[in-house]
Amino acid sequence: MNTAQDFQLRDGRRTKIHFSGSRESEARTLVMHYGTPHSGQHPSPLVGCATDLQLRLVSVTRPGFPGAERRTGRTVADSAKDVIEVVDELGIEHFATAGYSGGGPHALALAALLGERVTATAAFASPAPFDPVPSWFKGMTGGGAGLRAAAQGVEARTAYQSTAEFPADSFTAADWQALSGRWASIGQQAQAAADESDNGEIDDDLAFASPWGVDLPGMCGAVDLYQAVDDRIIPLHHVDLLASMIPQARIHKIHSSGHVAVLDELLPWMRSLVAG
Repeated sequence: MNTAQDFQLRDGRRTKIHFSGSRESEARTLVMHYGTPHSGQHPSPLVGCATDLQLRLVSVTRPGFPGAERRTGRTVADSAKDVIEVVDELGIEHFATAGYSGGGPHALALAALLGERVTATAAFASPAPFDPVPSWFKGMTGGGAGLRAAAQGVEARTAYQSTAEFPADSFTAADWQALSGRWASIGQQAQAAADESDNGEIDDDLAFASPWGVDLPGMCGAVDLYQAVDDRIIPLHHVDLLASMIPQARIHKIHSSGHVAVLDELLPWMRSLVAG
């Protein structure tokens, strides 16, 4: 079950907090960061897993997505700081964090900013910090057109959005199987967010094509990076780039998977939080 709460940030913007899993305030907490686009709601496989493990799930909708006011020019660090404000208000001192796809950079940024308060971090199919060289885009379906436009600035990225189409071949067979079954809620929530507004998607890409504003080499605690070998949206070499910046990172390269299907690895990682 998902519940949502409106929250006013110190600068006056309103955002939305989503809760699921355990309702106990003393329960172990996992702060989730969802993909681009997202609604902030927790997908059903995570809800079931968190409930079984008595984990409390918390997510904070990024600016520009449903229920969260836009913050033009935001960086990855800026969105992570919104989450810090929320967890502080909720009285959550220590927690684990994870993100997939566009949520990956935000999970890593949150861990970098909070140091020892974050007990474990995982990123799934996450882009690496931007580098304006052709190799950064290599292997992306469509050449990473949206991110290329974002690298040219807000006007170029906004103009691109008006004609953008999602290539069907961005997903592997494993992805399509996941989206038609166990991870259907991921696709449904992404579509709902996209139907409401393009602002969050545009601003996410602009943030990814700019400096993140955090020091990844200074991260504390365990960091796990999961990447599908066959991912066509965020290619495999991005996990190697990330690992080169995070000395303690453990890399998990998943075969016969894809950009969405790699989320199957999230549930065992969640179980490890309780077993450890």
